[in-house]
Amino acid sequence: MKKFFTLLFFCFMSIGLRAENSPYITKVYDFVPAPGQFVNALPAWSEGTTYEEILEKVSKNIVGVKNGTLTHLGAFGGYITFGFDHKIVNVAGERDFVIYGNAFAGSCEPGIILVSQDENGDGLPNDTWYEIWGAGHYEEETIFNYQLTYYRPEVEPTSTEDEAWNKYIRWKAVWTDADGVERDSIGYIPKNIYHSQSWYPGWVEADEMTFIGTKLPLNGEDRSAQHPESQEYWYQNAFDYGYVDNKPNTDEDAKIDIAWARDADGNVVDLKYIDFIRVYNGENQVCGWLGETSTEVAGCTDLHPDAVLSVNETYDTDFYFGNYAKGEAVSAQAPERSELRVYDMLGNLVLKAEVEGEENLQVVLPSAYYIAHFKTETQTQTFKVRIR
Repeated sequence: MKKFFTLLFFCFMSIGLRAENSPYITKVYDFVPAPGQFVNALPAWSEGTTYEEILEKVSKNIVGVKNGTLTHLGAFGGYITFGFDHKIVNVAGERDFVIYGNAFAGSCEPGIILVSQDENGDGLPNDTWYEIWGAGHYEEETIFNYQLTYYRPEVEPTSTEDEAWNKYIRWKAVWTDADGVERDSIGYIPKNIYHSQSWYPGWVEADEMTFIGTKLPLNGEDRSAQHPESQEYWYQNAFDYGYVDNKPNTDEDAKIDIAWARDADGNVVDLKYIDFIRVYNGENQVCGWLGETSTEVAGCTDLHPDAVLSVNETYDTDFYFGNYAKGEAVSAQAPERSELRVYDMLGNLVLKAEVEGEENLQVVLPSAYYIAHFKTETQTQTFKVRIR
């Protein structure tokens, strides 16, 4: 039995034209900072301000701009999630995007990057996350699956003489070392004289906040001995590549290659594109008067927003669509018990069809680039369809 699916487009798209993709962030999906000295300040929070209002403030900081207003992620684990109006293509041999922070020599606060594809097609960042491995991921001191819980302070200290000043934000970490031994540690983030507001996110009702991720080797170095003119001199070293707020924004090594992505087991993954990005702070350290090391994010740019997926690949003939002229029926034999999804290059789902058995599908598409795939219980085939 054959099923025929026809998409009719009238005034929505002109022949040979397609909308230009914005190279900048178009939506912020989530913002969960860990406690830190700029929390409730970047962006500003006051009593009664809701999470939704904070998210709106963050969006105004970084949406639609190359390098906007800094958003503070707090101490280890604090994160932000955002996306674009299109898929960021993994261009072979090139770095694909850059996320802006405020790093400079001696002041590097590396944020780790996660990327994801909209595998279920619902337009939300709720699919598998893959971690970009930068230079620090390969060092022996790096700890994977590091879980850290912060506790709301019982009092807000107002003076350096207060007992709670140096034990302001209590935390506990647990992890498994390279020998398989379970480890744990406790510590505190001290208050400092430069930021008098509460450092625990004001809109968070829970008295505990737990984050899990990769803890990078400590990059803070006390160089006071080499600088006797300064009472306390801290230097935060940069990793060679692969992070946010780690190298100056104009540095080539601030740019990120999607090809560096790995799965939860550390295996390299071949991602043709990504839909969503998450950044979280990868350091758990306090550098004297500088306070906790905390990542800041001010924007993100797709370095080649008009790139299209490569067709120089071989697929099973049961999955391959091929090239067709505008108005022609695009035919393909669907695998048994599969689902066909077709997306435009803005990431919009334009066709979804459930297939019971092996059936021949025919689809009429407008003049445009399309991403399409069949998905079965055991495999997914993805490819570009170019309608001339």
